[in-house]
Amino acid sequence: MIQEAKDLKGLVSRFRKKKIMLIGDLYLDEYLYGTAVNISREGHALESRIEKHEFALGGAANTANNLKRLGAEVTVIGVAGDDFVKNILFAKFRQSRIKTGSIVIDKKRKTNHYIKIRGKAPHTGYQLKELLRTPQNSMITKETELALMQKIKKSIKRMDAIVVTEQMGGAITQGLLARITSLANQHNIPIIGDSRSKMGAFMNFSFITPNDFEAAFALEIPGLNMADEIGKEQAMLIGKRIVHELNLKGALITRGKDGMIMFNRNTMFSLPSYADEIVDVTGAGDTVTAAFALALAAGASPERAAVISNAAAAVAVKKPGTAAATPKEVMEVLTHVKR
Repeated sequence: MIQEAKDLKGLVSRFRKKKIMLIGDLYLDEYLYGTAVNISREGHALESRIEKHEFALGGAANTANNLKRLGAEVTVIGVAGDDFVKNILFAKFRQSRIKTGSIVIDKKRKTNHYIKIRGKAPHTGYQLKELLRTPQNSMITKETELALMQKIKKSIKRMDAIVVTEQMGGAITQGLLARITSLANQHNIPIIGDSRSKMGAFMNFSFITPNDFEAAFALEIPGLNMADEIGKEQAMLIGKRIVHELNLKGALITRGKDGMIMFNRNTMFSLPSYADEIVDVTGAGDTVTAAFALALAAGASPERAAVISNAAAAVAVKKPGTAAATPKEVMEVLTHVKR
């Protein structure tokens, strides 16, 4: 057990300076926190006092931030508009010491933007009250797709791993996926995918990291509703099927409080959640994807990469908002892991 923890922590220590390409839908997350103080005379609306207003990297940008916090050198490839949201997004990238030179600016698009309003009564905790977003962007043009491919081709040869994150922002087209996969396989670079709505299009990837609902949605399971809870037996069947149907090396399927299951072509194993406290699950899937990709880049087996990812997720869910884990925090969790 002691040797296992030592080996896992050794892999985490090798995250530093691994070169990861992150391709995906970039978002700016904006948070407003308020405390209810009165009922307004204007329409009897609840009047709240703004306690805090902050911005964070969201969507694929949060995955990039997780990669950076874990020690990687990150090349971010995506699309942004030419607007005030982009300016704030780029400022947050600079704050995280992530370069923006490979992000394509499309003046005809709006930068993806979520506004998350969290409110509370006095002496209670914050709860999400309203979620606003910019109008969903259409898919990028062929011209923008070609510009992205030029950025990808310029840097791909020196990468240790590639992460593709689709968050319904319009940047990840079928053509782009096919070209990225071909290049990754040509250069023998592991390619890891995560997607809200297009997981079924991630054919021939090395690994994917969906949650159980996203995996079921990709397989078009009949009668599936957003409120449905997927049991372990069903998740096991889904995992086996998606690995074979998408021709993957494996899939790491997350199951919230029930942990995760790692599927390879012919084997699988389950991990319980390592989280002893859950404050906010926002962005925890991004943390899992980042840690899994970095662990593979550092030479971990898929099974060990899953254990490390599970530890990283346990760190992230203890923090409010879109959070990230550090190597030190992940190592601390791994010290206490019992397998």
